[in-house]
Amino acid sequence: MSSGLFSAFGAGRNPGIGHQPDEPEPPMIPSRKAVSSPGKTPWRAASASRAIALRRRGFIKRPPRPASLQRLFALSPTGMLVVRLRDGRILDANRALLDLLACTREQLQQAGPSVIALGSWLEDDSVQRALMQSTGVIGPVERELLALDGTRVSALITGACIEDPSDGQVIWATVQDLGQRRARERELVSAARSDPLTGLANRLVLRERLEASLRALRLDPTRRFAVLFIDFDRFKQVNDTLGHQAGDQMLREIAERLRRNLRASDFDPNSNTGSLVARLGGDEFVLLARVNGEGAAQSLARRLLAALAPPFQLGGREVQAAASIGIVLADQGTATAEHLLRDADVAMYEAKRAGGSCSVVFDGPMRRRGERRLMLQTSLVHAMNSGQISLAYQPVIDLSSGAIVAVEALARWRHPRLGDVSPGEFIPIAEESGLMLSLGDWVIREASRQFMQWRSQLGSQAPARVSVNLSRVQLEAAGALRDRVAAVMAETGIPPACLQFEVSEREARLDAGSWRAALDGLRAAGVGLALDDFGTGATSMGHLRELPFDQVKMDHSFLAALETDPGVSGMVRGTLSMFSSLGRDCVAEGVESAAQAEMLRALGCRYAQGYHLGRPMAAEPLFGRIAQPSPV
Repeated sequence: MSSGLFSAFGAGRNPGIGHQPDEPEPPMIPSRKAVSSPGKTPWRAASASRAIALRRRGFIKRPPRPASLQRLFALSPTGMLVVRLRDGRILDANRALLDLLACTREQLQQAGPSVIALGSWLEDDSVQRALMQSTGVIGPVERELLALDGTRVSALITGACIEDPSDGQVIWATVQDLGQRRARERELVSAARSDPLTGLANRLVLRERLEASLRALRLDPTRRFAVLFIDFDRFKQVNDTLGHQAGDQMLREIAERLRRNLRASDFDPNSNTGSLVARLGGDEFVLLARVNGEGAAQSLARRLLAALAPPFQLGGREVQAAASIGIVLADQGTATAEHLLRDADVAMYEAKRAGGSCSVVFDGPMRRRGERRLMLQTSLVHAMNSGQISLAYQPVIDLSSGAIVAVEALARWRHPRLGDVSPGEFIPIAEESGLMLSLGDWVIREASRQFMQWRSQLGSQAPARVSVNLSRVQLEAAGALRDRVAAVMAETGIPPACLQFEVSEREARLDAGSWRAALDGLRAAGVGLALDDFGTGATSMGHLRELPFDQVKMDHSFLAALETDPGVSGMVRGTLSMFSSLGRDCVAEGVESAAQAEMLRALGCRYAQGYHLGRPMAAEPLFGRIAQPSPV
């Protein structure tokens, strides 16, 4: 330790706390130079007059009560050190400091301040200025201390000089481990910029990277990139049926599959504008990747879809999840990161509308469709409450008699400004916006009420049953669906055998295991179940046997070439025979001509529906049709 250590302690003439202007100035304290002259001991330089002067200035305080001080000293989580001024001896150190410096109290006392590099702190100019100005606080100063095991410790040191009854003037210093604090700061920064569940980048980082990439693209048109927006069709069902722990497990597995299936060529080596994978929330993921055109972006999307296609093993169960990917290519005219995310989101919904498990590249017309979808979503709540939503009924005909044996209830929306909005457009909007359960409840209740009215008016001429299509959202809420149906039957009085629910083959094939509880609950309630659009999902005969349906509706695609291709009639005959052997009724959908109706009758098909047999119509026109059936 150098001879100048503390030599200027307390120097200066600035009045301190407690100094009265009319009091005589305290005796001058020897200068740093005088104290450091040959033959002088710097540790003994502080005189009694110096202590008096410092006390007058309020710099020296009486110590706290020893017991309180010792307890504070021992329990403090911050390192604390006591150094005697007159000889530089380390008098004491608390447990936090000993742990930080990897030594015992005795080892530290033997080592002294200079060994652990504390002396450099005491010699720091800011420390010396504090002593000379009598400010009462020494530091804070950052220093690198040397633990006795050789480890270097970055520390923030703050001290104060006080008068101790036994040792005279002593320095009390706190030594804060900056390494731990900086590690915590890094953890906080990381938490603010990453998704805690998957470790991927979060929305904040994604937006920053997108904006940086757009700036780079404007300067250099070769720095092209694409945004891929990835969403999963059945993630909510996983949470609802298997629990949030399984849902979290699935999200972590999705993130890992995305990481594993990306190549170095997908990324920009510039870290400021480079590619990344981010999770926006829920089951939404976004990939920013370097591409040289649309073909490369679609190739990347196909690779990711293949990686995400295998089933997920969640809590001992196998879960299939279909991913939909929307792609948008950035160009020099792209305005902001928000525009990119909006357009990629629009393209992703187009992929969902196309059936999922595919990717769609954004184009201009999609934006207009996206704007229309947003407007319809906003209008749908009002439409449900203002009578804009109504039901049309399409008859199911007995081909042998022409009688209406059943009706299928179909939701219709007449928008006051846009006119008729097709169910293929507003049903997905209802599913995505959380309105499907309310809309589904209304359809079931209104169809049941109308059926009971026909039955009251027409008696035995009334149709045998009314059929309602179920959305995947309704099936996912198995217990709620069962309770809602029971409430409607109790409210309207409709017999269970007169109410039938239809589920499309594609949905049933993908999710029959997950929805089995909903289907079994409905079957137990006594209502009918129909497999709709058979022939679009490649359901095997074995699978069909396992499904709890008592009726199958053959898709209209079977009839498209019935009149021109002799092979089709053989396929239809075989399909009808299969249904009969399984004990299932069959309804042929999409009958568009008298010739098709006649051929179906000749092949042994008893029931059919289609525009030739009757278009969807309001309740009153259908009433007249039921009362006066016409031949097929």
